[in-house]
Amino acid sequence: MSARVQGEKDDITVTWENLWVTVSSGKKKKPILQGLTGYASPGRILAIMGPSGCGKSTLLDSLAGVIVIVMSFIVFTNLLLC
Repeated sequence: MSARVQGEKDDITVTWENLWVTVSSGKKKKPILQGLTGYASPGRILAIMGPSGCGKSTLLDSLAGVIVIVMSFIVFTNLLLC
């Protein structure tokens, strides 16, 4: 995960590109998220919708850093690192 400070505002924009999450069980690998790209802008509502089991929580967990991401580029702009 990558973070950078840009500007002086307290607003944070999150951008993700080519986000993949794969789980493995023995020799089998199952992709949960495949090549997702998107962004969340400050002052805007972002809805993540879909049927049960489609990966909504996995997406949020991966963006929050709960899940280890191998192939992705995530940027937090205007993030104040204290």
